[in-house]
Amino acid sequence: MPICNKCGAKNDEGSAFCEECGAKLIPQEQPAVQPKPESVEKRPKKTKVGLIVGISLGAVILAGVVLLIIFKPWRKSPQDITYLAKASASSALSPSRFGNYEPANVLDGISSTCWAASWADGGANAGIGMWIKLSFPREVKVTRIGLIPGYDRYGKDIGDRFYLNLRVRRARLEFSDGSSQKISLRDTREMQYFDVASVRTSFVKIVIEDVYSERAKDQDLCISEVEIYGVPVGKTLSALGLVSSLLCSWKEGYSEDPFFTHPISLDPATFVELVKLDSTIVLDIRYATENNFTHEVLYPEARCFLRCCVAESLVSVQRKANTLGYRLKVFDGYRPHRVQFLMWKLVPDRRYVADPNRGSRHNRGTAVDLTLVDSTGKQLDMGSAFDEFNERSHQNYTGLTKEQKRNRKLLTDIMTSTGFTTITSEWWHYDYYNWQSFPIVDVSFDSLRFVASLAGDKE
Repeated sequence: MPICNKCGAKNDEGSAFCEECGAKLIPQEQPAVQPKPESVEKRPKKTKVGLIVGISLGAVILAGVVLLIIFKPWRKSPQDITYLAKASASSALSPSRFGNYEPANVLDGISSTCWAASWADGGANAGIGMWIKLSFPREVKVTRIGLIPGYDRYGKDIGDRFYLNLRVRRARLEFSDGSSQKISLRDTREMQYFDVASVRTSFVKIVIEDVYSERAKDQDLCISEVEIYGVPVGKTLSALGLVSSLLCSWKEGYSEDPFFTHPISLDPATFVELVKLDSTIVLDIRYATENNFTHEVLYPEARCFLRCCVAESLVSVQRKANTLGYRLKVFDGYRPHRVQFLMWKLVPDRRYVADPNRGSRHNRGTAVDLTLVDSTGKQLDMGSAFDEFNERSHQNYTGLTKEQKRNRKLLTDIMTSTGFTTITSEWWHYDYYNWQSFPIVDVSFDSLRFVASLAGDKE
């Protein structure tokens, strides 16, 4: 519709003059219609945030799975936590050729060993006031304590040692929080248990208040075993322990022990294969064959691993044996913890097989089973076979010939002169002197070789 430039009136289409003022209408150009720009879909800018979030979420899930694997054994509580403890005592009877009587014996899961507190003066007060203390590396919550209140050992050749020594009648349990609890025990050799009201403590101290002395010929107080049940308060793993736990669970699966939470050390500096230090030591690894008390093959290969310090001491023993015309013959060294469960199923007798819930000294890599051979490779006659679980294997068995006694004494002398100690029930078994300082391990031979290879110990 044309618009007059003079009066601004609107006029009909086709008019040449304004209908209001008569002025000539000037044709107006229609503005060009601008095409609408095509809409361009806005795309979000590329960013790394999504990728980072995805990776982080995956890492969290993986960490959760890892923690589930590692902490899974803690689902059952309380459980036997004795393996965490280290023992000390007011006194201990001096070692004899039949073995030692150190406080750590109450932690070994073998009832035929014991702690014996020596009371030099004897008399009516013998044993009273003596104590044994079990200390933990971190605070624990104790709920139950078990005790064998005497020397749980019997043999036709030695009689019943339980009644020949003093036994615990009454004791006081002391804890680091200042609390205490008194217990009374029966004059019997079985494990006796006492409930504790969930005490948080870093130690359990057993103080003897009264003893059974009837029939006792010796004035030495003895305790064969102590068991402590509860839950460690808090649990930490080093980076090495974390990696090691993952390696073990990935390659092998966890031990059957439902409470297997021992820190596993795969530091190559802690273990060594014995023959790499001295290839002249004879190996007869029985558990890699069917020639053992289980009649089953328990090890995949005939290898002997030990803690480095233990292996080095054994090499020193070999040198001493060589000067006398003999060599060492090793039956067993480090034993994976899971194998201990297999043995226990077959021989659940603490005199000869360590309770797997407590762990064996072999599981720590600090024990060795061995004998002597002469220059021709013939084994010396020790009076019984390896793993012959009866009185003939006891250190103080009296039915030996002079030659057998001489052979056992020879082995004992050269082993104890280099830092090893004996146990009373097995002439072939020797422990490194501070075995309790080492943790229990459940790692296969293959894993030990694998980790050692990372440190450059390649075959």
